[in-house]
Amino acid sequence: MKNEHLKQKLDRLQIIRLPRWTDLPDLELYMDQVVSYINQYLNALNLDEITASMINNYVKKEIVAAPIKKRYTKSQIAQVLIIALLKTSFSIEEIKQLMTAETPNRNEKQLYDYFILTFFSSDSSVR
Repeated sequence: MKNEHLKQKLDRLQIIRLPRWTDLPDLELYMDQVVSYINQYLNALNLDEITASMINNYVKKEIVAAPIKKRYTKSQIAQVLIIALLKTSFSIEEIKQLMTAETPNRNEKQLYDYFILTFFSSDSSVR
């Protein structure tokens, strides 16, 4: 019993590290796979889970690009993870403004990694 509890804690610590761009899946994922992938990180951070209907709403609101043939790319997975992390403190409209803001000097990979590193280092619950 004690060993199982310890193993669960160790597993949680391994997941707490938010994925960098290179850690995100290179293969395109279906909706249920995206939900599962994102929720493993949200659960480790004790944040509310994301649902398929939430992702569909983000697509409708044009915060996340629509999937092609029902599959989500690395870029879309990154967008959903960022939204899931930001929605704890910002409204969807504020998130949309942040996500659509022009940033001329950085590419998507750099912006994503910068966000993840900033979020991780500023989140006191993760330390």
